[in-house]
Parts: sequence; structure tokens; C-alpha cells
Amino acid sequence: MSADTLADVIGHYIEYLQAVGRPATTVTVVRSSLHLFLVFAGPVSITTAVQQAIPFLAHRARTCRRNTHVASFNQLKAFFAYSVRFGYIKANPLADMKRPRDEIVVTQPLSDREILALYEAANDWQRAAIVLLLGSGMRIAELANLRWDELRDGQVLVHGKGHKQRLLAPGGTAMALLYQLPRTRGTVFPLAYQSIKVGLARLARRAQVPFNPRQLRHTFAHRFLEAGGAIEDLSELMGHARLDTTAIYVRAYRRERALDAQRRFNPADALFRAVGPSYDRAAGA
Repeated sequence: MSADTLADVIGHYIEYLQAVGRPATTVTVVRSSLHLFLVFAGPVSITTAVQQAIPFLAHRARTCRRNTHVASFNQLKAFFAYSVRFGYIKANPLADMKRPRDEIVVTQPLSDREILALYEAANDWQRAAIVLLLGSGMRIAELANLRWDELRDGQVLVHGKGHKQRLLAPGGTAMALLYQLPRTRGTVFPLAYQSIKVGLARLARRAQVPFNPRQLRHTFAHRFLEAGGAIEDLSELMGHARLDTTAIYVRAYRRERALDAQRRFNPADALFRAVGPSYDRAAGA
């Protein structure tokens, strides 16, 4: 049985993720998640910590959003798989457990007015980020890792989840704003992932627009479909491994389109407004 402490093995695991080239943002998220497990389990050995895995996940299920709980499950299961592989423990306590089901969160697309309000209140790098996200559907982590040498001929080379790469053409406006930024380091945006999120959250308050950066990704998908784009092309552009994931955006777009059609062609409103004010509820309100 291993005498290594949980803290020791977490440290080795983080070094392993860095050694195999996992993105810095991924390493930061995993480190934060495993730190929560370390606080929950306490200063124990890795073999003792195994017994705390299921109680910890039950605690997470009660105290955080479902998708956060799903992320904790995935990260802890991967950590224990590493621990088995390198001989710290004999078996993964989560090996036979099914991954919890994600909650489908419908994110509303931004309106033209909201986008322009954000743009007007933004500084130079925030403006470039907003237009790039809107024109490409990139994730914030992908934007944070974007390098100057990956901008070429109106295209950007994006490093997505699972070390996958894809080319995007975010448009002339976005490229022009990017090239106006000062080149102070290898990455286009001189801020880390979390700092970009914090900066955009402050921008939302300053512009008085209820906003999170993921809405720009959703807005890109919504408007791409609205313009007649194909779901297969959208899936490629957004870096989805499966069409099922892209279908979430398609369903949201179709739902909004159906509601708009219902408002415009509602037979009840058409009938009662046509027969006169005495039947029109709005008139008697």
C-alpha cells in the first residue's frame, strides 16, 4: 500500500499533466478541483482518501450546480485512474460509476443593442475579444491561448479541447482589431484565462448588460444558423466532437424561431382582435 499523502499524489498528477502538454487553463481547473477534494478529505494518505471519493461527490451534488458536479466527477475519476496506473492505489473507486448526466443550460443570444453597448464600454483588448468571440464562436480558454504566430491570411489556428486544432475565419473586423493590439508577449491577449473572464464581467457591469462570455459563443451559433448555415459546418467551427452537442444550439435556435412565429401568427390574438375592441383583452386592460 502506498504511504504517499493525498497532497503528494495531487502534486505528482499536476506535474504529469504539465509534462504531457495539457493546456495551462486545464491544469489550473484540475488543480482547483482537486484542492477542494484535499480540503474535504484532509491530510490523509492516498489510500485513505479513496474512501472519501463518494462522500465528496455526494457533497458536491448537494452544494453546487449539476454541471459543476459533473466536472468534479470527471476530474476525480481521471485522478484516481492516474493513481492506479502509477501504483499509488490498487483500484479506482469510481471506475464502475457512470458519469452524471449534464444539465442542458439554454443561453440566450445577445441582441445587437447589447453587443454594441458592450463594445462602446470596452477597452481595446476587450473590444478585440468581443468581436473575435462573436465572429468565431471560440471558447474563452481558446482565446486566452491564441498566439500571434497562429494568425495568418485572415484565419486563426485554434487549439481546442483534447489537443484538437481547427482553423477559423473570424472576419475582417475581428482581424483588424487584433492587429491593432500591442505585441507584448507571444499570446495575443496579455491576460490569463481567469483574468479575461474577470475583465469581461467588469465590462458587463460597466455597460449594464447582463452578460457572460459564453453568450457570444451562443450568439455566433444562433446567427450562423439564422443565416442558413449547416449544422455540420457549425459543429466543425465550434470544435464539437459530436453532432449531439451542436444539436443543443440547433434546438435553442428552433425554439426561439417557433416562439417568434407563435407571437406573430397567434390564432387567438388574430381572432379576438379582428372582431373588435369588446373582445380584445388588451383593450380592456
